[in-house]
Amino acid sequence: MLRASRVLARRVTRVPRAAAAAPLSALARQSTPLRQTTVGPAEQQWARGLSAGSSAESHADSISEEYSEARELLTDAEEALGTVYFEEDLQDATEAVKALLARFDEIKASLSDEEAHQLNIMVGLKMEELKSRLDVLMDNLIHDEED
Repeated sequence: MLRASRVLARRVTRVPRAAAAAPLSALARQSTPLRQTTVGPAEQQWARGLSAGSSAESHADSISEEYSEARELLTDAEEALGTVYFEEDLQDATEAVKALLARFDEIKASLSDEEAHQLNIMVGLKMEELKSRLDVLMDNLIHDEED
């Protein structure tokens, strides 16, 4: 097996003399040119909007951090369903989700329409996920009390 790997290594590392001796400019002429594509105005606007320093992106980063915390609290509450810890976990999760949703709405209101749209694209689904998970948890609580 060792011998086979040595033979393979020699074959892989061998470079034909013509290619090694050819100047770089000659090799560049032989390669196929890259296909040029045109970028439309919509793509340009989207690329400008997602630039590294955009306000929407910085807000999305901070909201994503808070989203992770709220999601963890919701998970804790879901896992605690039926235990003595559930009530406290549910209260913590509810407060975190409501505070984050209120902050998200405040930030969207303070941004321009374009930036608010970008923020909604970046984290809007996360906010909807939190809302729906909290609603499902509350529905489970109501249905458990009825049984």
